[in-house]
Amino acid sequence: MKQLITILTGVITIFTLFSLSNRPTEPDTSLISVMNNLAQQKVKDFELSDNWSHSLSNGCDFKCRTKLAGEENIKGNVWLGENLYKGTCDPQLANKLFLESPTHKANLYHENSTTLQVIKPINETDCYIIYIYGKLSQGSDSN
Repeated sequence: MKQLITILTGVITIFTLFSLSNRPTEPDTSLISVMNNLAQQKVKDFELSDNWSHSLSNGCDFKCRTKLAGEENIKGNVWLGENLYKGTCDPQLANKLFLESPTHKANLYHENSTTLQVIKPINETDCYIIYIYGKLSQGSDSN
């Protein structure tokens, strides 16, 4: 099962992509909260500094960011990943480019993960597109 959650300038739309699995169809709400916090960190950092990195402009790397986002409040093992795109407001182009990079492709196709997508317009033609991927290990509980 793969879930895709899209946030476009404050509006949340949830798309669920189905696959053969016995896992529940709804993503864990605490995981979604952490994923949303990670994405909003990047949006805010982009707005303030135009810093184009998985680290924040203050040097807080991805592991540091996951802690700030509340990852430690989730019971069980959590996998989180992030793909960043800056360019024309075209998610299909972003995905095409991700497929050309082994590490980005691995995030894109991580088994049974939930995907949160944030599209933040920069100007009339360009956007930041942030994908946060998350998965709780089987058998883990959420708060």
